[in-house]
Amino acid sequence: MAITKMHSFDYTHSFPDMGITAAQGGTSGNTNVTSSNPRTGPGCVQLGSVAYYGPGNISVPVGVNATTAWVQGAFKGNGVNPADTTLVRAREDLNGATHVYLEIDGSTHGLNVRRGWPAGTLLATSVNENLYTTAGIWYFFEFYVYLHDTAGRVVVKWNGATEIDYTGDTNNGGSYINHFYFELPDTGGACWYDDMIVGDGSGTMNTVPPGDARVEYLAPNGVGVKTEFAPSAGSNWSNVDETGTPIDTDYNHSSNVGAMDLFTMADLSGTGVIHAVQPVIRARKDDAGLRSVKPVFYKALGAGDTPRIYAGTAQSVGDSFSYAGQIIETSPDTGVAWGADEIQALQFGYAVAGSAAFGVDAWIREYTP
Repeated sequence: MAITKMHSFDYTHSFPDMGITAAQGGTSGNTNVTSSNPRTGPGCVQLGSVAYYGPGNISVPVGVNATTAWVQGAFKGNGVNPADTTLVRAREDLNGATHVYLEIDGSTHGLNVRRGWPAGTLLATSVNENLYTTAGIWYFFEFYVYLHDTAGRVVVKWNGATEIDYTGDTNNGGSYINHFYFELPDTGGACWYDDMIVGDGSGTMNTVPPGDARVEYLAPNGVGVKTEFAPSAGSNWSNVDETGTPIDTDYNHSSNVGAMDLFTMADLSGTGVIHAVQPVIRARKDDAGLRSVKPVFYKALGAGDTPRIYAGTAQSVGDSFSYAGQIIETSPDTGVAWGADEIQALQFGYAVAGSAAFGVDAWIREYTP
């Protein structure tokens, strides 16, 4: 697969569930999820504040150590900066060296790509000037990097148009990229990001940025065909339907391998190409020993027109609540890209993993109501 992370920033728990951190001095006061004028959905991430030039920034993990990595998303600033300002850096490790970075040119209001940091070597400039000129407008960017000493490549698209396609040295003394670092591009103000997707060059799908897209968060909204965890109180689905910061006073629990909960979900707000599905589970264990959890999906009519349950990859859980996420680019039922109608009909949930009968590679099994 190529897509490794997707970020809607629609709710306050969008940060920790995808491993995003406030890096190099970023604080919760200057880096936060906000409902202030998002591009899509109810939220976006804000760096800094309108009244204060804070150190707000975020470091977004690729998820793997990659020689090819890319990120795409929507960007909005609140003013044109007269100085060159960095938009995103491709880095080696959380606070490691910057290989190449994309900046907004303070003079031309076009785009530059530089190697090294902070005063990097200029590699390429955008075909057009005056690409970023208007405060409060969402711009969609794509930033693709292939790391190599001589045959590296950087491709930058702005609102769908290719502005930079550079070939040459993209390596600043390292061997991989595993973080994209975003910071304030507007002195004295703030900026916002939304609909962010990160990937690498592996696999056969989405090996390059797929282009302008939205990331939509779907929460449970009702009981599904399986309810096998014990609720702390109330109903299972209402214990996991939070759209704000999750609370630990309501939860579902089970120690039985194979036990699962499934839930109906809100429908997608539109139609079109589905690039990937990303189940996210927040879980912890409360006893000694190894424990793992895996995402599951239920389809009323699957292969052979029979009900099916599809199980994802098991992921271990620790003593404290943490998030387990997984990218699934193709439908396990059809083997090709998900269809919008397929998403609308699915139920999503989780299961206790750990037995051969419910192993990591057991994608499909019969379901008998």
